[in-house]
Amino acid sequence: MALRDGYYVLSSLDDKLKYLQKLPHIGKITANHLARNLGEDVVKYDIWIQRLGCVFAKRSDLADKINNAVLCAEIKDVCDNMFEHMATVTGLPRGYIDVVLWKSCQQGLIKL
Repeated sequence: MALRDGYYVLSSLDDKLKYLQKLPHIGKITANHLARNLGEDVVKYDIWIQRLGCVFAKRSDLADKINNAVLCAEIKDVCDNMFEHMATVTGLPRGYIDVVLWKSCQQGLIKL
């Protein structure tokens, strides 16, 4: 309960993500996964989203930097640009777009 209370007392998303990263075995990518599962409107920078971000940005040169354990700053930037564009075009929250894109890749509806 103390961990939960410590999370929900924080007001900024940045502080919440930093708090989650202090938990054992939790890095930046997993912190985003947890935050999304706790109701935050964040992107889970998993392998599918990283690949899509590179395709969206037409940056095949970044393919070697895709890593599910360590999020490269350049990969994060292209993903953030993709989500900003999609959120603007659709009017949907980033977290919702993330789920739709991830599931579409997982099910083979989007082929990379």
